[in-house]
Amino acid sequence: MTDQQTLSAIKKIKKTHENLVVYGGIAVAFILLIYFFTFPQLIDRGATAALWFQGITTVLAGFYFVYLKKIAYAMTKLLLGRDPVRKQLLANLTPADLLKEDETLAQLATQYRNT
Repeated sequence: MTDQQTLSAIKKIKKTHENLVVYGGIAVAFILLIYFFTFPQLIDRGATAALWFQGITTVLAGFYFVYLKKIAYAMTKLLLGRDPVRKQLLANLTPADLLKEDETLAQLATQYRNT
């Protein structure tokens, strides 16, 4: 694997991860916004099952926001893990590594490859 292949694979991984974080956060925030506006109607109608559903999924959404980057990284591994170049990189990277610059990650990948 050349350095150019490594760098392009790192850029693809970072872009996919970033998109999953953004779109996942927006989707969950939109659902919570809908919950906010429907909550009083559910109370007025006495729909206890729907209230329980909203309460439980709201707690799960809170956990989702706490672990958003880790969940998005796991989804990135699922989406991009079939390509051998990206699979090797994803095996050695962590979600915290994706915050680093592309060139730094390429150097880390070269070190992993050499060991």
